[in-house]
Amino acid sequence: MSATPIPRTLQMAMIGLRDLSLLTTPPKARLAVKTFVCPFDETTIRDSIRYELARGGQIFFVHNRVEDLRAVEQYLKQLVPEARICVGHGKMPQKELDKTVIEFMDQKFDILLCTTIIESGIDMPNVNTIIVQDADHFGLSQLYQLRGRVGRRSTRGYAYFLMSPGARDEDDGVKRLEVLREHQDLGSGFAIASQDLEMRGAGNIMGDDQSGRVTEVGLETYMQMLDDAIRSMGGRKVRSLPEAEIQVPVEAQIPEDYVQNSKERLRLYRRFFGARNEDNLQALTLECGDRFGPPPQSVLHLADMARVRRWLMSFGGIGLNVSDDFTEVKISPEVLQARDDADAEAVVKRIFDVCNRQVKGVRLTPDGRLLLPLKRKQFRPESGYTGLSELKKFLILFAGESYVEAAPKA
Repeated sequence: MSATPIPRTLQMAMIGLRDLSLLTTPPKARLAVKTFVCPFDETTIRDSIRYELARGGQIFFVHNRVEDLRAVEQYLKQLVPEARICVGHGKMPQKELDKTVIEFMDQKFDILLCTTIIESGIDMPNVNTIIVQDADHFGLSQLYQLRGRVGRRSTRGYAYFLMSPGARDEDDGVKRLEVLREHQDLGSGFAIASQDLEMRGAGNIMGDDQSGRVTEVGLETYMQMLDDAIRSMGGRKVRSLPEAEIQVPVEAQIPEDYVQNSKERLRLYRRFFGARNEDNLQALTLECGDRFGPPPQSVLHLADMARVRRWLMSFGGIGLNVSDDFTEVKISPEVLQARDDADAEAVVKRIFDVCNRQVKGVRLTPDGRLLLPLKRKQFRPESGYTGLSELKKFLILFAGESYVEAAPKA
């Protein structure tokens, strides 16, 4: 997988159609590129260029319209007359472009005024500031690649993304820039690619074009629809079960003082409850710790609620409610009454198998309710949240994990 895969490629990896590997350990002594998102401003441009020149570095100035490059060159010469400027773009003759790049690498120039030809180019460790004009017109993965052109050694890199005149907060281009400003840490490429997937949609993954309907139904629903379609093509009957409703008396949330940005909190909620396996949940919990500090108890409980929801739906549970006397799990009639579905029959057999093993206090009522010997008081802090850990053990039993490793205490 590349550092910033296009949404369709990333989605194919996330649903198992392609392999996925992550390299999250940065090179030794590498520093994160400090990112600024701001309007076009002469003072910002002048000060950023002069700061880089003062520490002996060089600058990329990206302007992605070839016809305007000479006018921008004159503007920069008037703004920073002491800087030596060269121009490079893809329409130049090959020999002239090669000569320009080599002379810039030899530090005969201070600023390379160019188009996006530097997006995935030669490693230039002396270039540690990049200024991108009209950055809100670029794609998210494209901006991430441009930011990666600086700060490639042990020197701190700086990226200035200048918004076009009239850019508004609700514009998609500004939202893309906000994603980059929020994700400045090293190894954040996967998180940025995931945001790109959510914003652009995965497109028509099974076809040649990318004009799918993700934005109309939402990413998670689209993923489920695609998964169902693949299962149907494989000859397996797909059951459409409603979302599980969970009422457990524990505090499971992301506090505002832990993640202050409301949009980021919403994204994290979606990622927690969209996690498809235990590895994803653990990775997300570790990511929260790296980005925001040690997770509070409520965030750990949120991860547990995501687990509970996933296990419930894996065996047809559509509801879970903890009362003062017991915990009730509602099983979907669609599962219990299935007669021609091998998967549903296996689930029913497993449920009866657990009940017949006489696990203490567990019983199945005729109307499809599992009653577990867990009371509301067991989920309180003074009880050490023992009820939550016991609940997870019971649900793992019904979800089909090892009876020995997950057996609840008698």
